[in-house]
Amino acid sequence: MTADDPKAQKDLGLALRTLAWQAKWRGEMEDARILCEQAIEPLAASGARNALADVYSVLAIVHLSQFRFAASDQAVSRAFALLNGNGPFDSHVDLLTTKASLLSNLGKIDEAGECLAQAKEIAKGIEQARLCQNLSRYQLVRGDLREVRVQAASGLVLARACNNRVVLPYLHELLGAALIRQGQHRLARGVLEDGLQLALEDQDKRVECHLLSLLGQIDCNEGDEAHGLTRLERAALVARDMNYPAATSGIRQVLDKMPDPQAKTSEHMRKTRIETILNKTRLS
Repeated sequence: MTADDPKAQKDLGLALRTLAWQAKWRGEMEDARILCEQAIEPLAASGARNALADVYSVLAIVHLSQFRFAASDQAVSRAFALLNGNGPFDSHVDLLTTKASLLSNLGKIDEAGECLAQAKEIAKGIEQARLCQNLSRYQLVRGDLREVRVQAASGLVLARACNNRVVLPYLHELLGAALIRQGQHRLARGVLEDGLQLALEDQDKRVECHLLSLLGQIDCNEGDEAHGLTRLERAALVARDMNYPAATSGIRQVLDKMPDPQAKTSEHMRKTRIETILNKTRLS
């Protein structure tokens, strides 16, 4: 391949884009970041603006998952500039939902809602299930549990209809989270365990962390601290291994709500061990 061969450059960039997306899906965030950076030059050289926008969208999610909000915002802005109002609708939906997630993390809830409203106007086909996931998560932040369940249930129907396993476990996570808040632990457990099975089958470590954390929360709420701590420790180890601070915050919240066990008990030592694992997850 030579630098003046646009087709070869584009093919290389597209392959790297696919590998970056797959790495992000598996929770291999550092690998995803490196692959994105490797894809930028050949795609830019070949003039593949839409594909390059997709790479920046993946990069934005990687930065967001590690709480690098400024870098995530910069990646989103670059992607929108590359599309310049054109490009495939699914790229616009992807970017709008990513921007909504960023704004939500920054506490700009109304602005996040506006982005999702724009995405809803253009989403179709397989993207509708993905949008339901984002709308459900947005409503969870707002505390509208009824709407969380409505959007998650709609998303599950759509995702199953088009066999979209990418979003399925996340919809289980969100529906389970709403059920927990409503005190419906038995229903939540079934929903979350089904989601965990999907996550394990597809090796989606990001959602595995969230599902384990929620199941651990149910165990602790029902007085089974030993089982709950086992799940939380598994979640903490996975989050540490892929450097995923977005998952550690949820685990910490569950630990903080637990009754403080007496010093030198096995529960106290296990809780301390989990906190040590969480502290090793870098915020970089």
